[in-house]
Amino acid sequence: MKRTLILIHILLLASLSSVARVGASDAAVQFNRGIAYFYGQGVKQDRRKGCDYFERAAKLGLGNAQYNLGNCYRTGHGRRRNLTMAAAWYEKAARANVALAKNSLAMIYLFDAPDPAKGDKAIALLREAVSAGDRMAPLTLGFAYHKGVGVKHDDKKALANYAIAGARGNILADALLYKINQEGMYGLKPDPQNAQYWLHQFHTNRASYYDPAWTVGCALSSAYRRGWGLPQDDGKAKTYEKDCRW
Repeated sequence: MKRTLILIHILLLASLSSVARVGASDAAVQFNRGIAYFYGQGVKQDRRKGCDYFERAAKLGLGNAQYNLGNCYRTGHGRRRNLTMAAAWYEKAARANVALAKNSLAMIYLFDAPDPAKGDKAIALLREAVSAGDRMAPLTLGFAYHKGVGVKHDDKKALANYAIAGARGNILADALLYKINQEGMYGLKPDPQNAQYWLHQFHTNRASYYDPAWTVGCALSSAYRRGWGLPQDDGKAKTYEKDCRW
């Protein structure tokens, strides 16, 4: 009888393992279909359908799908914009240790829908992602230090985090450091040599980060429009947008 129970237990574990493998495999298939439709890779682009597939994979527990579904809700691409839903899916992805989800969730708590009660959690998420080698999180952490959101204002720490992001290939950080050094911001004096260094980093890194046609103008336009590391200024955003060639 005891041997029979042991055999049943072993068979049950094997069955559950098989189901888990099938579930993981199906999630990957759904996620890949989502990528194809969302970005128009091999099929006609359909962001709504892409988000539908992300949702199927997300409900099967795939962290990257949960992160991408969060993006659908945060950006309003393929879903009606809903920051509460975005945060819920980012939270699931963050628990699956998706560094980009930790960064995006922190962005919501600190900037998109500021919640002082969640400031400490947001900063902790960013520090986890920075430690994991993510290249977006140090930039976001730099924004937090510059604006004094969730942490005490400290432009030296902001610059240090921008530099980490830039060294990891984040071209928005590269463009930001170029502008800061060119004009002498954050308490720095104008430094043309350092500005040229970061401009060179931008051109070196952009081929592996965005469309190679993305220019410094695109990056600075985004920064001024959103107030990311630079004063929010729609006029300057439009000026730099003229140099933005996709």
